[in-house]
Amino acid sequence: MIYQAEVADDNPFYQIFLKNIDSGAVTQVSPGTGKTTCAWVHPAEEKVLFSSTHDDAGAKAKMVAEIERRKSGERQSYAWDYDEYYDIYETDFTGGKSRISPYLGVRCRSFVSPMASSLHLPPIAERTRKNYPKRKPRCSKPIHLL
Repeated sequence: MIYQAEVADDNPFYQIFLKNIDSGAVTQVSPGTGKTTCAWVHPAEEKVLFSSTHDDAGAKAKMVAEIERRKSGERQSYAWDYDEYYDIYETDFTGGKSRISPYLGVRCRSFVSPMASSLHLPPIAERTRKNYPKRKPRCSKPIHLL
């Protein structure tokens, strides 16, 4: 089972975890820095895809700022974060991660072809286009072969 959770005191953002249902063993598959979302286990159970901002040069500063905001007592309702530094990564459970998204923009909420052979990105949503006007609209075409 794959899930996202906030568990580390030094990172207030979600990270991606894989839990073995039989043994109960939990493995963190995301690197522990930045934000993560939209994880998926390949049907062959040999790799995981997830979106992360860990390569953003400002990721650690964003983590510190969020910790300070929470310490101040400021309340904020949940809203999904359209961070422009989300990239899609693939890992094979050994800790090695490969970036597979090919261009700048919010890269998450991807979908997999019906035969689980390729990864696609949906067209940029209107809300995303308003937040990041420099991004070019894209059509759904494969960006990675699985």
